[in-house]
Amino acid sequence: MKQPELDLEKILESDESLTFLAGAGISIDPPSNLPSARRIMRDIIRFSCVDESLEDLLSDESINNMQFESILQIFQEIIDPELKIMEYYGKAKSPNVIHHFLVDMMLKGHIVMTTNFDYLIEYALIEADNNAEAVITKDDYLNHKDPVKLVNKGKLVLYKLHGSKKNIFTGEDTKESIISTIDAFAREKKEDVFSLPQYELELFQNACKDRILITLGYSGGDVFDVIPTIRKMKDLKGVVWIQHSENEEAHIYNSDSYDELLKTSKGVTNHLDRLLYRLHNSLGIKTIKIAGNTSKLLPIHNKIQRDSHINHIKSTPKVKTLLKWLQTNLSEPSKPYKQYMSSIIYKFENNVQNALKYAKKALETFENIKNETMTAHTLQNIGNYYFQLGAPQKALENYIKSYVIFDKNHDKLGSAGSLSYIAMIYYETGKAKQAIENYKKSYEIHKGIRNLKGMSNTIGQLGLIYLDFGMLSKSLEFIKEAYNIDKKINNLDGMAYHLGILGLVYRRLGQFQKALEYHKNSFDVYKNLNNQQGMAAHLGNMGNIYIIIGKLDKALEHHKRAYEIHKKLQYIKGMAENLGNIGINYIRLGKLKKALEYLERCYELYKELDNTNQMATALTNMAIILSDLNNPKKALEYSQKAHDIYTKFNNLHGIGAILKTMGYIYVNNGNDQTGLEYYEKACETYEKIKEINEMAVIKAKIANLYEKQQKWEKALSYSQKAYKLYDKTGNRHEVVTMLNRMGLFELKLEKKTEAIKHFEEMLKRSREIQYKKGVELAENLLKEVREQ
Repeated sequence: MKQPELDLEKILESDESLTFLAGAGISIDPPSNLPSARRIMRDIIRFSCVDESLEDLLSDESINNMQFESILQIFQEIIDPELKIMEYYGKAKSPNVIHHFLVDMMLKGHIVMTTNFDYLIEYALIEADNNAEAVITKDDYLNHKDPVKLVNKGKLVLYKLHGSKKNIFTGEDTKESIISTIDAFAREKKEDVFSLPQYELELFQNACKDRILITLGYSGGDVFDVIPTIRKMKDLKGVVWIQHSENEEAHIYNSDSYDELLKTSKGVTNHLDRLLYRLHNSLGIKTIKIAGNTSKLLPIHNKIQRDSHINHIKSTPKVKTLLKWLQTNLSEPSKPYKQYMSSIIYKFENNVQNALKYAKKALETFENIKNETMTAHTLQNIGNYYFQLGAPQKALENYIKSYVIFDKNHDKLGSAGSLSYIAMIYYETGKAKQAIENYKKSYEIHKGIRNLKGMSNTIGQLGLIYLDFGMLSKSLEFIKEAYNIDKKINNLDGMAYHLGILGLVYRRLGQFQKALEYHKNSFDVYKNLNNQQGMAAHLGNMGNIYIIIGKLDKALEHHKRAYEIHKKLQYIKGMAENLGNIGINYIRLGKLKKALEYLERCYELYKELDNTNQMATALTNMAIILSDLNNPKKALEYSQKAHDIYTKFNNLHGIGAILKTMGYIYVNNGNDQTGLEYYEKACETYEKIKEINEMAVIKAKIANLYEKQQKWEKALSYSQKAYKLYDKTGNRHEVVTMLNRMGLFELKLEKKTEAIKHFEEMLKRSREIQYKKGVELAENLLKEVREQ
């Protein structure tokens, strides 16, 4: 597709098909006079938070870090369940020149969508065409999903993506559409992901296909669902982003210069610019941002229209401030509710200490007035804050208290949530049995109330626990169930995620082709969603499998592709992970110095992120290389640094890994006895966390060590231990390997009958998993032994 030149005036005068996306900023100019999203947030905070928190919460820094929908969601939940605040938007009844401009664009055959709650575009539409329509509810979207077809029929249709309190054209009460938007935002925000519902997404895709998208009225802080949605639009021709400011002079930022701006750090520094940069890279299309006064940027040529607006502005009364409207139309919240609101808003800006402080104050009052519902919710929030502050036991105490109250009051959703939090703490503190019990209880509650998304999340968590502890068959069962639920509710992100986890399980099971297949399927779903980060993750996963099966060039290609995507997205954590994988790839290729170079770059990025656990992982891998480069002193120095990090955070999995590495370093440098001691320590550590697969790996290494020393009885004993552990995990390829090793050691010990039994079992198991090399090797061994 040829990319168009993005010059706003030329575009508007051309024959290009355009789609407009309008935000709240278009309704600020007179005579509409609605306040900006930031002013509305400030008034909501003044009305609903305690006075002593206002100086902090109303600062420019705080407001710039907040999202309007976050504030609206908690305001509805705590202060205004009926969403009376939406009536405020109905007070503005005079469209401005921007609203009329958008109607002019619709009359010329272009598409207009908006996330606004006001009715000002509708009022402008009524002046132009009494037969105009608004698409608001789910049914509306399902009946109007082809906007191009409707345009070709000459229909004027406005699409309201975030819903509306009512349909101005029909008089229908459509408040539920807003509640659905806010509820969806509340659910998805926990995962830090939000996009439009599927039925709106389908329309959005149809509205953007082979068209230029022009957005106006968005400041940059209110793009939480707009850009993630736009990034899924694979057939867009270009994006023009008009960012409203009071400056008379327009400033234009072109995507062609973004790379240079990033390098110099002089231009692309704010949230919107970084998002636009990622959008440009992920879609491969031109994007421009024009910052300036929106109404003066748009070529509104009708002088009579301008003059009539100027006269209308003089006679239009100012819209009352939201704060005054709230004080007149809503009851003032009581003190504990204001404290609770202050706490939640501090949480939104990641000020956990203050969030905890005001939550504790609210809790004391809620307990005194015996408001059990709010007491339980506040306890749950306090648990979250303690967990974020690194105090898991205090978090657990509060989660348990919240569960007791929710359970007593038969609040199923609250009970299920608290049980999941309790399970999370038990898992984080190494109590897997209790974690599993509580996730299962949570799952059963979600199942009882038919909360399919809750079912998918909890059973998926159970699958991850079983994966972490090497119980691979069980993990497979649970992750598959989570995937099937996601498929049932068309949760594409969940499907892609769980397909990827299934790939990891099959990799651990040694079924590498199947693992590749699942990672490829996950990659394809993410590609369909245009989720570049998900695509990169599974390119990396496929690369790791190609390393294991010896296709090193293919592995390197996949890891480098993943790195390039993350680099375009400026996702440093992903870049660091990819550099680490490239380093491991070069280890396997025997290019140790090159491997060390990549791992050092990986380490520096993790250091920049202050990600100490991953720094330790990089140090571990560098230690292995240094050992292979005959530098055991430096290798052990790096290993000790990694060990210190893991010990500080009581990361038993990491401690086990570094002890195993230190064992390797000593063995590699001829000190078998010390190496053996470290292997045993590593195995003891893994046993504490029931990491069965790693225990099996180490038992097999110890068997190899005794084989080297020709201590056949001990080699056989450790091979048998490894076999039993691999069999328990369901890792069938390694089971075949250990049966082979056991048979060979038994031949050394002149135990021919036992060896034949193990080779026969090896043949049977190899056939079961269609392992061709295993079948051939077992058949040859049996033939040789029987002929002796």
